[in-house]
Amino acid sequence: MSFGMIFSIILIIVFIAFAFYGIMKFLEFKKTVVVGQFYSDLSKDVNNAWIGTQYSKQVEYTLISEVQFVCLMDCEAEAGGIRLKYYGELEKNCGVQLGKAKNIFLYPTINDRTFTAHAMEHLDLKETLGENPYCFPVKNSKIKLMIKKGIGDTLVTLERV
Repeated sequence: MSFGMIFSIILIIVFIAFAFYGIMKFLEFKKTVVVGQFYSDLSKDVNNAWIGTQYSKQVEYTLISEVQFVCLMDCEAEAGGIRLKYYGELEKNCGVQLGKAKNIFLYPTINDRTFTAHAMEHLDLKETLGENPYCFPVKNSKIKLMIKKGIGDTLVTLERV
């Protein structure tokens, strides 16, 4: 084989490798966008409930297939309840985000920890019926929950449907 033919084959292999690399990065970016959109939509709905005097609405959000549960957790409170075994892994992602304590977590933890936990304002973590973490199941990449705020309540509660 001539040098030109060997060089062409090498170039083709390099181009195919870069194409696969680009596709993989694009798919990873899509997952980040889906998780970010979930946090954004939930935050918007919680803020709408918080602004009103009374609110009750069932909502459904889309997540990535790797997520099995979305959990509310108070990192400073004791662990307890039926999802006690998740506390240890979720606790690794506790911290502060933009001056607020993280309180909503994805389980299992995603490799890219950027979107594994989020600080959500106006949530009442005391109303989780003694469960810490208080988890919502994700089925077929969908999560359903009830957003509630009663008359006289200062914070919003999330409940399982």
